[in-house]
Amino acid sequence: MTYPRLDDVVKADDVSKKGGGNFAADYVNWARIAFYLREHGDGWQPVAVENRETGDIAHRAPDGSYYLLIAFDHPSGRRTSPVPHAVMDHRMQAKKNPDARDISDAFVRGMCKAAALLFGLGWKLWSKDDPMEREAPAPKPKPAIIDIEPFPLKEHALEALKNVSDSKSYKEWGMRVKISKIIGADLDDLREAGQEHMAILKEALGVEQKDRS
Repeated sequence: MTYPRLDDVVKADDVSKKGGGNFAADYVNWARIAFYLREHGDGWQPVAVENRETGDIAHRAPDGSYYLLIAFDHPSGRRTSPVPHAVMDHRMQAKKNPDARDISDAFVRGMCKAAALLFGLGWKLWSKDDPMEREAPAPKPKPAIIDIEPFPLKEHALEALKNVSDSKSYKEWGMRVKISKIIGADLDDLREAGQEHMAILKEALGVEQKDRS
């Protein structure tokens, strides 16, 4: 089966940043990915493959968590191979009791992942090769050596994140992540988990201050 090749459709201007410092990450909004699929995808559109036994789009994994199978359908009746994508919480952990928001978020994220895997759309962001002709940032000075302990594994960092309660402890957590030998997808997961944890924390602090006033 021949698929469209969309390797060079996403440009540097499409890329946005979220987070900052150690947890800055590049991304392309899922709506823009959907737009490019309509414009350049030769009619291929995303679909969540149903569970044949239940009729639901959420599939149950052996451990009780859930995932989606994202494929692309063509007006001719063809369908790509499905790509699994876990239904995750803000800590990037697979959920065992997902709600409608979790499933809808998993669908659009899974669509972007499947588009990169099957069509090459935005693959440069996923691979971190970054050959999109962006201006190289100025080199940053090396931070002073601090006597802190690195995390052995991603799971240890996620567990420690639960105890982060303010900006200071978040900065210390980020430094421990930075000096750890955690790379690739695990490091990306930690960056997103840290950003979402702080967003929830700031929102909770804002509510608390409002209640006191």
